[in-house]
Amino acid sequence: MPDNTQVECREESHSLATPNPRDRHRLRLLLMAALLHGLTYLVLLPPWMGEDEPWHVEYSHHVAAGHMPWGGVEVSRDDLPDYSPSQAFVLRELGGLDAETIASTQQSIVDSMAEHRFWERVDWASWGGGVENFDQVAPYFTATHQPPLYYMVLSPVLAIFGGGDVLQEMWVGRGISLLAYLAVVLAAYEVGRRVCNDPQIALVGALLVAWWPMHARQAAVVNNDVLVKVASAWALVISLDLVRLGLTWKRAALAFGLVAIGLAFKTTGAGVLAPLGLAILWRTTRGGLLQNQRVRLAGLITIVLLVVTVVFVYRFSHNPAIPDTLENLQTRVDAVLSPKFRRTFVRSAVGAFNWYSRRLPDWQYAAVGYALLLSTLGLVVAFVRRSSGLNRRMILLCLAGCACQLLLVILRGTAAGRYVMPMLPAFATLIAAGFLVPLPPQWRTRATALLVIALVALDGYFAWAGLTWNQYGVWSS
Repeated sequence: MPDNTQVECREESHSLATPNPRDRHRLRLLLMAALLHGLTYLVLLPPWMGEDEPWHVEYSHHVAAGHMPWGGVEVSRDDLPDYSPSQAFVLRELGGLDAETIASTQQSIVDSMAEHRFWERVDWASWGGGVENFDQVAPYFTATHQPPLYYMVLSPVLAIFGGGDVLQEMWVGRGISLLAYLAVVLAAYEVGRRVCNDPQIALVGALLVAWWPMHARQAAVVNNDVLVKVASAWALVISLDLVRLGLTWKRAALAFGLVAIGLAFKTTGAGVLAPLGLAILWRTTRGGLLQNQRVRLAGLITIVLLVVTVVFVYRFSHNPAIPDTLENLQTRVDAVLSPKFRRTFVRSAVGAFNWYSRRLPDWQYAAVGYALLLSTLGLVVAFVRRSSGLNRRMILLCLAGCACQLLLVILRGTAAGRYVMPMLPAFATLIAAGFLVPLPPQWRTRATALLVIALVALDGYFAWAGLTWNQYGVWSS
């Protein structure tokens, strides 16, 4: 008796055709345009104007100098008169450092911030005269609680090209962010190819990822978010292939390897565990060849081990991403349910600048909200219609990733739009499908043109009236 699941997989594998020369040409043009777009943001964004950038550069600078993220010295509250809290955090997490080196590095960064008019550009920042450490910028804040992999990946590049100068290291780190941005755009294209048999959906999804203002701006920010997006986006691609082509040790190992790397960058990499787990469970419930059962069982056990390991390691490293008590969890949930949280989250996901101290006009947030609602309705219609060309299982995997990513925001209790961007390819593909798939094929080109015009207009306003004016035009900064 034939294995129906395997037959179905073979049929689906043929539905993912190799892109024809015209589609490949369009993709190359899109990637070239995205490169120029990312470079534009890299040039426009002044030094230190990426959120939390000073702390990430500080951490990377010390690791590039050979101070590994282990072997630090525990500092008690009684020692704090001798150190500022931000200096104590570094001393606690990084080995081989002394207070003088930490203070000197922080002073170099805040001096560079003052030189590039940070204090005039950020509304909530106090006057920068006489600032000596990071606590006078944002008290009790540090990047040293973050997983160390991003800084260990960045540090060899900084050691070669940074020259030990914090400003130069910042620019080198931004170059890595630009490459990560392009890798996510390409992953979004691959996700779209697997979700729908219309190549236009893949191109529009990749375009949404490339031109979404807050994602494009991350191409010019030193932050561990940029690499976790790469790992999560490509882990999503492999998860889709697990359902499309079937479970093998090679695919499972590649998927879990990417997930583990993403989690070693940041907790926001956990969102892709949902589509990966669903892919494995889907294959289990649909049956299949007996030898694949070991791969499925190993995959499910690996997911559990990854979650347990992440919780343990993050708790050990003082990472605040995971609530440590039920009371803390309740506090975070209450914060998420507040109107202030929703406003801040929408602002930071759609468009905000100057360390989130300035925003777009309210009507633009409302317009984006109505557009997303329209896309959601279209996705429902397309999902129900069997003739739509959508692969329903791929849609469900993308939806699972989006839902899990939003759940992580609730657990973190912090209203930051960048926390959902590891699943940005899934969000963008669903949006593109919702707008275009319900339409007759002959209407999709016109609808695509309108969508592109709207997206470019939003991004153009963000880049000029928002980013450029607020960075350079206000207060002669």
